[in-house]
Amino acid sequence: MYEIRDHPETPDLEALGEFVVEPVAPDAIRDRREAGEELREVNLLDADEVDAYVELNPDPMAPGDTDIGTALYRLVQLFGTPQFEEYAAGEDISWRDDETFKYLFEVTREDEPGEWLITVHDWRVRLGVSLAAWSGDLDAETPAVDPGEAVSLLALVTNLVTEPVFCEHEEVPY
Repeated sequence: MYEIRDHPETPDLEALGEFVVEPVAPDAIRDRREAGEELREVNLLDADEVDAYVELNPDPMAPGDTDIGTALYRLVQLFGTPQFEEYAAGEDISWRDDETFKYLFEVTREDEPGEWLITVHDWRVRLGVSLAAWSGDLDAETPAVDPGEAVSLLALVTNLVTEPVFCEHEEVPY
């Protein structure tokens, strides 16, 4: 197993720049659910086909390190709060066991047709990235995982949550 930054097939930053990550609108999620569709997911960190993992450092005070709280903070900076109603702040969270937040994104790449649907979430206090697909069939299987695509998606999300977003407040950079 390789940490995603050390994986031999991890794309460089220039190649990651070819991806476009867009959040799925909450209304679109609600409409799919009301139509009887369910989001099927396979966590790329649990997939046997994927020989990579994401390591976030749990020490938020260490310079340059990212923990899951910092990852969530960066996602909120970039995309606002998670789109799923059940993950809204202030809601009853007693049903949650492994996840406390989840984002749904469409990912496209400039040089390739098609798109990926992924969820980005916390998973046992780690960063979770899942390949997702909508299905109206309750017996449908989870999406098939292509190891090469999985490595690229893991690298993309890792870069997304570990690279700081520059902002300035009252002339003080953060």
